[in-house]
Amino acid sequence: MTIPYNKQDNMNPRVMHDEHSIQLKAWQIASAGPHQLMIYPRLIKELQQILTWTTLLAEYGCGTGFVMEAIINHKPVLPYRNFLGLEINSESRLEARKLINLDRAGVIGCNLTNSHFPDNMFDVSICSTILCHFKPQPLRQALFHCIRMLSPGGTMLICVPSMEWPLHKETDYVILEELGDDAFVAVRHGNSHQLRQCYYSRKVYQTFLSNAGFKIVKSKNLLIPDTDEIGVRYCHHAGMSLFYFFVVERPLEYKIPVIEPDDRYISNVI
Repeated sequence: MTIPYNKQDNMNPRVMHDEHSIQLKAWQIASAGPHQLMIYPRLIKELQQILTWTTLLAEYGCGTGFVMEAIINHKPVLPYRNFLGLEINSESRLEARKLINLDRAGVIGCNLTNSHFPDNMFDVSICSTILCHFKPQPLRQALFHCIRMLSPGGTMLICVPSMEWPLHKETDYVILEELGDDAFVAVRHGNSHQLRQCYYSRKVYQTFLSNAGFKIVKSKNLLIPDTDEIGVRYCHHAGMSLFYFFVVERPLEYKIPVIEPDDRYISNVI
C-alpha cells in the first residue's frame, strides 16, 4: 500500500488550513452527541485503569477544550498530577482556557509536527480526533513527536473518524483528494462548520502507528449506538462504524531516533 509523500505537506501540514476557534467550536458543538456518547466514556474508561496521582497527563491537539473539560469534570474525580492541553491555534487556546481553570490543568501552544517539548515528558497522552488533520508525511512527523514525548512504557489513547462513515451513501461527504489506497481528504457537503479531514482505514492507521514504534494494545471500531440521544444525523445508522479507537504504548526498549523523519529518511510505502 503506497501513501505518497508530497513536499507541500511540510509547508502546510494540517488539512484544516483555515481553522479558527469559532469554526472548531461550532463543529464540536454540532458533533456533541457522538462525542459525548462514544468518545468521552471510552477515554474515561481507559484512563480509570491507568491514571495515578503521579501521572503527568496530556492531550495533544486539545482544540477548544471539550475533551479536557469532560475529563476534569468527571465524577468520581480522575487521579493525575497535572493535565496539559497542547494546541497550535492561539484562538482555540483562548477558548479552551475559558473551560480549563484548575491549578492542576492548563493549555499551552504546541505544533505537534515540530514539538518543542522534551523527550519522555508525559506518562499518558490523548489524541482525540486530531491525527485526522494530517496528511501522510506530517502524520509521520506528528507520531514521531507523540512517541518521543511519551515516557517509556507510557500509554496513548487515540480516537479518529472512521473511513466507513464518509463513504456511506447517506452521509453526503465529498472526497476532495485521494491520498492513496484507503486514504483520502473529505468534507461534508453543504456544512460550513464541517472542517476538512483526512480519512484513513483502520489498517492504515495501525501501520502508521507500528512504523512510528508504538505497540498497539487495543484496536477497535466504535459503532453508532442504537439510541435517539446520538442525534438525528446518526440515529438511523446504528451499528455503523463512526470512529476507530486505539490504545498504544511506547515500548520500554524503544529508542528515540537521532534524526526526525522526513522525506529523506522515511519510506513512502506503508
